[in-house]
Parts: sequence; C-alpha cells; structure tokens
Amino acid sequence: MKDYNKYEIEDFLSDPSFQDFALNKDDNAISDWNQWIENHPEKREIVNQAKSLLTSVQFHEQPLSEIQLAKDKERLKTAIDLVESQKTEALHKIKKSKSINWFRFAASISILLVAGIYLISQNTAIFSAEEEQEKPISWISRETKSGEKLTITLQDGTKVKLNSNSQVRFPSILAKDKREIYFKGEGYFDVAKDPKRPFTIHTEGNISTSVLGTSFNMRAYPEENGVEVALVEGKVKVFHDTSEDDFIILNPLERILYNKAKNDFSKDNFNPEKVLAWSQGTLLFENSTFDEVVQKLERWYGVEFIIESKPKFVEGFSGKFDNEVLEDVLIGLSYTSEFKFRIEKNKVYISK
Repeated sequence: MKDYNKYEIEDFLSDPSFQDFALNKDDNAISDWNQWIENHPEKREIVNQAKSLLTSVQFHEQPLSEIQLAKDKERLKTAIDLVESQKTEALHKIKKSKSINWFRFAASISILLVAGIYLISQNTAIFSAEEEQEKPISWISRETKSGEKLTITLQDGTKVKLNSNSQVRFPSILAKDKREIYFKGEGYFDVAKDPKRPFTIHTEGNISTSVLGTSFNMRAYPEENGVEVALVEGKVKVFHDTSEDDFIILNPLERILYNKAKNDFSKDNFNPEKVLAWSQGTLLFENSTFDEVVQKLERWYGVEFIIESKPKFVEGFSGKFDNEVLEDVLIGLSYTSEFKFRIEKNKVYISK
C-alpha cells in the first residue's frame, strides 16, 4: 500500500487515484481520499494545493469521453515526468553550488510544474469537437445481478443507483441537444439539471420518462406486469413511445403506474419512505404473498429458494428489515409463518 504521508505535491499530481478524486471522476476515489484527508489533517493544506492545481486546468469545455480522459491523463503524466527530469537536473546543479537559496529553488520547481501542466492542457485542447464527433459512439452497459446494488455517475453528473437485477445502457458521448438512456429493473435517478438537454429514459412497455433535472424512482422489471415512476422532486413527463403527444405530468410525491397487459395508466400519491426503502438498505414487505416474499429475497440476497413443501404462510405479510443478514430475516418470517429452512451456499430450502 502506498505511503501517502510521504507524498509531496508532485506525488499527488501523478497519482491516478488522486487525479480521479480531484477531478470528480470516480466515486470510490472521492470517498477514499476524503476519508484519508479526514484521518490526516496535517496533510490537508498540501492536498488542497495539489487539488487546486489539477482543477484549475480546464481540459475541455465539453464532458470527456472515457477514451479522451485516458489520453488527457497520459498527457498529464508526461508533463509531470518532464518536470521531474527538470527538477533532477536542477538539484544536480544546486549540489555543485556553494550557496543554496532553497526558497528560490522551491518556487522555481513549482513554476515548472504549473507551466508543464498548463502546456499539456493547451495540447489537449487541440482535440476539437469535430474529432470527437467523428468517432463512432459506443454504448456502455452496467448491470447488477441478484444480491447486488450499484451506483453509477454518468458523464453529465447524473447519478443512477441500481437495485438488484437491473441494467442501464448509455452512450459513451452524450449528444449536444439531448440525453437518452435505456433502463430495466429498479433504479433511483438523480438527474443533473441541463435545460438545453432533456434527459429521457426508455424502458419496458415502450414507456419513456423525460426530465430536465429531478430525482425519482423507477421500477420496470421485464417479468412484472407494470412500470412505476415515483417522483421525489422536480417534474417529469411520462409517455408511451407510440404517442408522445399523449403524456402525463408528475409533480413531487406523485406516482404513475402503467399496466402492460391493459395498456393503461393510473396515477396516485406515494410514501417516499416505502418506495425508496431499498435505496437505504431497508428490505420492506407490505401485504406480500409468499411468492412475492420469495422473489424479493432471491433478488435481495442473490440466492435461489427450493420449496420442498409449501408452508402455511400468513398472506398479506408485512415486515421491515434494516441491513439484516438473510438468516435473521428468515427467522423473523418463520415466527409468523411456521416453516423450517436451511441455507446451503446460495440455496435456501423451505419446508413445513
């Protein structure tokens, strides 16, 4: 493991993880570095200096693609390597000198470093919008399996938190006039505001949701008969792709339900604590049948249920479990509905 306590400014600048943190490119890096800074307050000043150097250089006016970001990082590394060689040469000369002005030397090195980064930023600016447009736009897919959850930050700053068995597809380069993604499963969206580029989510049943900047929960599993959009804040427009002019507007705390079999919409109000419980790590059952409980547990914990003999289950089961392990949940369920269970790796056996 790297000893960050010994890092100087140039060490922070050349560290890929620190670059991701300073440029807000990776949630894990941001979390790790914020924690490290909190644990090492004596390094806060030098960290802030290094971060300021990186953030003061505006590489592109438009958001970078993953390929372009990699190129910019390589150029930054080249600049730092160049400054390092210049620093080594300067040190060699100073060692031969009888009198050393260390303050002037430190200032000179800092100027060299900033100049190197500035020059490299000018070099990256050569990559014009035309060149970006010439590249074929590829689609990126992120998905979760049973028992998994994932938070993704899109190029425009939009955050998407995926529940189990969910998938989101988005372009590597967002268009100048619109933002479009494809989604299935369940997810919580915190859409970055951009009045010039509406954000549209296409999902099951050819249902689309269009927003400018807002947060909401969407549930659209292929095996389920309905699509649900529950708005937390802002405003959204929900419509069927075959008739975009026939749409429904949602205001905060309103929810729309689309029945795929009947091809119709209904709207009501919802309790955000219940709808968003999954995103807070809370497993919630409300008037659930035995089959619904089993399906949710399989998704939540990434297991498979083997029903050796169907137990007497209290229909309309309700319960709440906060970040609890599967065994404790099953023990809780068995109190109200008598059954036996055993867990073997990723399989759960249920019997009377």
